[in-house]
Amino acid sequence: MDSELRPFWNRIFNYNWKFGLFLILIVCIPRFILVLNANASGNYGSIGLIMTISAIAPFIFLSKYGRKEIGIAKP
Repeated sequence: MDSELRPFWNRIFNYNWKFGLFLILIVCIPRFILVLNANASGNYGSIGLIMTISAIAPFIFLSKYGRKEIGIAKP
């Protein structure tokens, strides 16, 4: 059976709810806080960085099989 995570991450995490919670903590919560601060200050420069991290996270953590399982495939 193929693993959804890359071998390096597979030693640290299992592909389960704990991994999902980890991703929420490192990506979603900081993004929420940055968006609130950007709305208050009018400076949206830091939002691009966190959105880029969100976009490349599947390619960092998931194997080819894992990306296929979540629906990322070549057109």
